[in-house]
Amino acid sequence: MATTADFVGTWYFRGYPAKPCTIRLASATRLHVRDEWGKEFDARVDGSAIIAENQPGYPTGVITSDLQTIQWSNGEPWKRTHS
Repeated sequence: MATTADFVGTWYFRGYPAKPCTIRLASATRLHVRDEWGKEFDARVDGSAIIAENQPGYPTGVITSDLQTIQWSNGEPWKRTHS
């Protein structure tokens, strides 16, 4: 199971260096996310999943066991490092 801190940092949409995404701690149990389009929202962690709050229809992300990729339910990955 992932911790909230495992999600924090800079990620790259599909591994593209020109598409950075950020996740930072908003509180001990909440995250603040900025996606590849600059959209910002709060989220929470449930097990290995990151779930957007107050964003109907926004995909849910699951972090891989090596903590290097968030695989979103829309099929798009965010990677820790860029290609």
